[in-house]
Amino acid sequence: MARLISKLKQNPFIVNQVSQTEKDDISCKVFCEANSNGRSLPNILITGTPGTGKTTLCELVSSGDYNHINVSEEIKRNKWYSSYDEEMDSLIFSDYKVRKGLSKMISSGGNLIDFHSVANIIPSSLIDLVVVLSTNNTVLYDRLANRKYSPQKIRENIECEIMQVLLEEAHEAFKETPHIPILNLTSDCEADQNSNAERLRRVLKID
Repeated sequence: MARLISKLKQNPFIVNQVSQTEKDDISCKVFCEANSNGRSLPNILITGTPGTGKTTLCELVSSGDYNHINVSEEIKRNKWYSSYDEEMDSLIFSDYKVRKGLSKMISSGGNLIDFHSVANIIPSSLIDLVVVLSTNNTVLYDRLANRKYSPQKIRENIECEIMQVLLEEAHEAFKETPHIPILNLTSDCEADQNSNAERLRRVLKID
């Protein structure tokens, strides 16, 4: 945990609360990064432990200009997996297949990429902003229980959230590109979700 805190201090673009000035600054960085890589619109990676509200946020933000890509659904549809874990009731996806397939899908920009993993799945050159959602453990437990997750699957996801695994993964995955902003946003309730969507729409200049 101390190592994670140290890493967060080292990256000035990892923020929790976003002021209007910071929003404007982040928006400029995001679009400049996209344009420098030949994209008129940026690609946004929205990640977090299962149950933190990634899909809800994408649905609130997506518009005619931005396409919502649910990576879990794409893995099923395109068979980007190698096996099935019966104990965890989940597909074991192929990093290579996901990385190759997603790279083709998002190369032109304008995508909201929704997935519960960061490491080794998307080249950093194709991402212009990372959003990591965090949720209170009690709230997360209730959400996962409502999804009928097994006790073991709930426990592992709660532990993942407590240890801020996805936030650390994001930092590790983008350590060579510290100019790409990483936003860590709380997603405990509907008000949080609406506020996060409004923030992101402003950053992305969506009316």
